[in-house]
Amino acid sequence: MGITKKRNTIPVHGARPPHPLHATRPTHRPPEGYSVTIINTPSNIRTLRASLPSTSSVHLVDLTSHGGPENTDAITHDQFFRFLQSSESLRPALRRLLSDAIAADPTHPPCLITDTTLGWTVEVAEERGVFHAFFLTSGAYGSAVFHSLWTQRPYAWTDSDELALPNRPDIKLHRSQVSPMLLHGDDEDSGFMYFRRQIILSSNSSGILINTAKEFERVGVEFLEAQTGTPIWPIGPILRMPKKSTPSDAGCVAWLNQHAEASVLYVSFGSENAISASQMMELAMGLEASETVFMWVVRPPVGFDFKGEFRAEEWLPEGFEERMRERNKGMLIRGWAPQLEILSHTSMGGFLSHCGWNSVIESLSNGVPMIGWPLGAEQYYNSKMMVEEIGVCVEVARGSESMVERGHIESTIRSVMDGGMGREMRRKAREIGKVLREAVGEGGASVRAMDEFLVKAFSNKPPHPLHATRPTHRPPKRLLRHRRQHPLQHPHPPLLPPIHLVDLTTFSGPENTDAITHDEFYSFFQSIEPSIRPSFRRFVSDAIAADPDNPPCIISDAVLGWTVEVAEELGVFHAFFLPIGAYGSAIFHSLWTQRPYAWTDSDELVLPNRPNIRVHRTQVNYF
Repeated sequence: MGITKKRNTIPVHGARPPHPLHATRPTHRPPEGYSVTIINTPSNIRTLRASLPSTSSVHLVDLTSHGGPENTDAITHDQFFRFLQSSESLRPALRRLLSDAIAADPTHPPCLITDTTLGWTVEVAEERGVFHAFFLTSGAYGSAVFHSLWTQRPYAWTDSDELALPNRPDIKLHRSQVSPMLLHGDDEDSGFMYFRRQIILSSNSSGILINTAKEFERVGVEFLEAQTGTPIWPIGPILRMPKKSTPSDAGCVAWLNQHAEASVLYVSFGSENAISASQMMELAMGLEASETVFMWVVRPPVGFDFKGEFRAEEWLPEGFEERMRERNKGMLIRGWAPQLEILSHTSMGGFLSHCGWNSVIESLSNGVPMIGWPLGAEQYYNSKMMVEEIGVCVEVARGSESMVERGHIESTIRSVMDGGMGREMRRKAREIGKVLREAVGEGGASVRAMDEFLVKAFSNKPPHPLHATRPTHRPPKRLLRHRRQHPLQHPHPPLLPPIHLVDLTTFSGPENTDAITHDEFYSFFQSIEPSIRPSFRRFVSDAIAADPDNPPCIISDAVLGWTVEVAEELGVFHAFFLPIGAYGSAIFHSLWTQRPYAWTDSDELVLPNRPNIRVHRTQVNYF
């Protein structure tokens, strides 16, 4: 493993076969002063090595294989969970690799970036005291919904077809939008519970890098940050680097050149998804009836060897391929297709897709609207976002088990390819394409986010805590340190740093609750801010000026909410310390901020963000 004179970044790939990516900077040319090492199993490293140019400065390291399959190409759908479980056999080798990297350059410890299916790597990073981040190849909105479904499981507590997310009751899902993998998941299945644990562990990471742009998915990014409680850095779009052109690629482009602008519908369900044989038959008949020109990447349907021969005579209407070829109405592609080149062609008018995130950003980056047919994972929520939030998609079907009808397919295709709705969708898609291109352009938001991430990941200096107690408290006897880079823990007394006590200029009134009556409670706290805020602000400013390289951290009581504003003004880290329990604090916060008691006369109250928690009116503080 190679380490430069400055920093070392170690990405660990997940279950899928790796592929090179390109975004703001080519992956074979790391940012100046940083070394990038990619870790994977031997087979995957060989694939990566063959795809990188000889001039690449990216280091490739293979971990000892566990003896089983090394990526999802070699397993069936039923083996997915067991395959992920086997990845943890790589834990000792990863631990040794990190230890060696730290020993080689103790002053510049590495940063570990991994796939979210490898949640256990968070624990390895914590053991070795290095910064850890997950890289999400999916979008923010879809990832947030996916995380909520796996960690909070709202579908398990109701028989209703409509589901509300516990933390976002405004987001409603239909049961058909929940992956069968979740609906049929069994708590007794060790593989299912193992995968769920990996998702839960994502909240313990130091941060998440995600393949999206903030201006495109602002709502989704904020939703994901709130859902995981983890800082998010949107660094996309990161698009797959085009493979070397082949004669068949040239044939695709030549065929597209024969057709008018925005007249061709591209149909593809990705490299790991398939529809059923009956659905495939209906899709073919719907395409033909729509009279739309199309290019379709065909693969065997569900239940057949995905890499096997495509039997058109069995899975498509009789004579379908020949009729389409003779009329120059349709082109069927068997196997791999140059998707980026296809979507960037001027003849592209729409994309009928499974709504995998790579397909979404490749389509929208080129201003091409979509027809959604989600088949699994977070695809349902990618489709939902594009339909409901940004208006660049129409959903035609869901899953590989649903009943689809050729007439519905025909009318949906016509509405996108021929109608006014389709023209408006193309306009919106082009606007989004501009936003995505600007994000990864010179000085774009995603470029800045990547730079900010690197600064954060390699900032090793611990904060200096300032503890602002409320007037009801005496100074605390224990200090807490911020978790992640500075793990949250109760230090043993001998390890405590010296505690400095500072009194702020006080006002003429009472200084703590010992000197007030119950009725004076609110007025007492109101009087604190105008009296203490100026001197507190000066104190923090002086602390920053005294040691600019080590800015302080403010820890205050929750009733001193104004201290957050002081911290933001001066650019320092702020935390509240709650001396009460989490469950009670959460209900207290909900009652004060959302006031469910004010909107009903009922004695039973439902918390807006947790409809499963009921509170009786007698349990609401008379304040």
